[in-house]
Amino acid sequence: MKIVASVKNFEIALRTKLIRSGCIFKQSKSTLIIDLPLVLMQPDAELRYQIVSDLENAIFLIDVSENGGAKESMGNATIVCGGLTGKKITPYYVARGRTIPSGIHAQFGVPVMVSTVAGYRKKNIVDIEVQQHWIRQQESEAWIETKQLYFGPFIEMPKQLKHFQAAAEAAWKKCQCIDCRHVHYAKLC
Repeated sequence: MKIVASVKNFEIALRTKLIRSGCIFKQSKSTLIIDLPLVLMQPDAELRYQIVSDLENAIFLIDVSENGGAKESMGNATIVCGGLTGKKITPYYVARGRTIPSGIHAQFGVPVMVSTVAGYRKKNIVDIEVQQHWIRQQESEAWIETKQLYFGPFIEMPKQLKHFQAAAEAAWKKCQCIDCRHVHYAKLC
């Protein structure tokens, strides 16, 4: 999970400046997705990103993936869903063809807030972790804040988190999916 900047209808001068400064970015016809450089931090501190100059028209996104799968008696999975709703959201990238088992299967760029539901399996026990993530910004730095809503057995998930039930079920299934190579929870066109 990281913060990226999205710039639509960019000018060629911005692209040239990013290349010269060594910034990593992806480009579609009219949009640049720019990896923000990390600020040097102390060990065990949260990751902070430097907001690059010339990005006043950028939208900052949380770049996060659905990933994971299982091997024999163990597995883990991360499901991505709407920040407050737990509903499926649309990825900007879906792995096709020869995918890596238990690798990244879908990539999402989400403004404001996103939730993740992770499943952790050891033998026949599956724990679920529900978290919300949002971007914070101060001056020329940005970071992702995280709030844990639940961690514990799948079958004991609190009723007040029922809007995350479908995502939790997907995490439960994905962390048991041997050599998983597909998306379990996303709005696909």
